[in-house]
Amino acid sequence: MVKLLKKMQEEKGAVLVLVAVSLVAILGFLALVSDGGLLYATRSKLQNVADAAALAGACHLPDEPQKAREAALEIARANGLQDSQVEVQTPYKGDDLRIMVRCTQDVPLAFGNLMIGRQQRQVAARAVATVAANRVFDYALFSDHNIRLNGSQYVEGSAHSNRDAIANGAQEITGRLEAVGRVWTNGHNQKIGEIVEGAPHIPFPQYSLDDLAKRATKTIEGDLLYNGGTVVLDGGIWHVKGQVVFNGVTITGTGTIIAEGDVIFNGARLTSCLGTIASREGSVIINGNKGDVRATDGESGLAIWGGGSGGIIFNGGKARVDGILYAPQGTVVFNGSDHKVYGSVVAKGVLIINGSGQQFIHNSDLVDKVVPIKDQPRLVE
Repeated sequence: MVKLLKKMQEEKGAVLVLVAVSLVAILGFLALVSDGGLLYATRSKLQNVADAAALAGACHLPDEPQKAREAALEIARANGLQDSQVEVQTPYKGDDLRIMVRCTQDVPLAFGNLMIGRQQRQVAARAVATVAANRVFDYALFSDHNIRLNGSQYVEGSAHSNRDAIANGAQEITGRLEAVGRVWTNGHNQKIGEIVEGAPHIPFPQYSLDDLAKRATKTIEGDLLYNGGTVVLDGGIWHVKGQVVFNGVTITGTGTIIAEGDVIFNGARLTSCLGTIASREGSVIINGNKGDVRATDGESGLAIWGGGSGGIIFNGGKARVDGILYAPQGTVVFNGSDHKVYGSVVAKGVLIINGSGQQFIHNSDLVDKVVPIKDQPRLVE
């Protein structure tokens, strides 16, 4: 009997130990579910606030850093945070196109004091946003692929390739000829201000015409053909469901023409024209001699947009463009001689310049006026 009682007492002690261990485990589980869930939910909220604040601030970069900081703080305040809980840095890591937002919040813990001796824990979330809209337009020539210069060209400004740059012939480049990869120079009488290999990669901006097309003031079903005479842009947005052809036409006024198909200039001339002429899915083709696509007042400009894989093609000679050439999916090719571009040429695909006498003169004033749509801010961290 004594042995039985002794054994029962031992088992009772073991049960008490087991219960105590189980209680600790249960409390730990409750702490994990309760406090852990609260911490996770708070961090998710802070991350959303930081993301939104960074994107709001990036809209003002790089020209208005103080407005960028204030815009970020306004988003944080609207979501219940105090200024002391928000850190905003721009420029960030020396880049004036980036903004960093860090949000913090102290979270009370239901079981924290019991389990880890703490009544609260700080949760933080960070976001970095950038806007790199106009950096590619800082160059007279820019390609997200290769640049190939064949013949003789004069470039007043710099040229950048996100791959390789090849110069065959007699080129004069007053600024830099730079490439992320290699720069190959073959020819004679080449004058290049500076050759840079291993240059930093520059993100290619992808704009969209969807918003402009939705706001069209005039919709044309099918093709639009003009033969001779004068076309006056009325300041609105024309959306053409087919292709657009200008034959020997003078185009004046301001406005936007968006074609689903090709846009073809045959000896056309634009005078004092500010706006955008774009092909969403096709090519922009400029044919013939003296096919000026320019502003005679020297102050207005034009954005020519070749949205299809064919990009933008120049044939013939002595065509002139005041503004920017932008091919978001395809190539830009110059064939012939004596073409002139005052502004910037930007291609997603290969940028090929054949022939002699071409001039590419970077004009930042015209570029600033005619870049069609500001690049949307994006999160990078």
